[in-house]
Amino acid sequence: MKTNYFLGLCFFVMQNSFCQTVTQTFTNIVSGATFTVPCGVTSLTVSCWGGGGGGGGSTGVNGGSAGGGGYCTNVIVTTPGSLFTYTISSGGTGGNGSGGFPGGKTTFSTIVANGGNGGSANAGTLGTGGTGSGGTVTNGITGTIGNTVNGGTGGNSGVPAAQVE
Repeated sequence: MKTNYFLGLCFFVMQNSFCQTVTQTFTNIVSGATFTVPCGVTSLTVSCWGGGGGGGGSTGVNGGSAGGGGYCTNVIVTTPGSLFTYTISSGGTGGNGSGGFPGGKTTFSTIVANGGNGGSANAGTLGTGGTGSGGTVTNGITGTIGNTVNGGTGGNSGVPAAQVE
């Protein structure tokens, strides 16, 4: 089985002293990791992406495709030395004659991007896109019916996976 890994979390660190923007990107799957705010940093712009769901497999008819992961972004006002907990999850595993599994949830403090739902097997329900909370949310896109007995293509994330501004 193939596991899809997905860019899960990016955030920008604004440093007051020189008005420089430093970008730090986390892509490794991890649960309960912590980030310590560096000296001179008073705000973080955080962007989280949930993992896309896995496509549904089939035993003779078209499988349903999965939904894309949700996206959420927000600015956190903070102080140097503050600790924030974050989790980065993977995309869902596709089904083999069964429904696909949902994508994982990515979090940073109170900012949450949920994974997309897996597609069901045998021309069943399409996977719906993931949602989010704790900021400005873009829901993932719902999948479409596949055209082969293999699982359909997963829905796209609500935003490009690697967009960093």
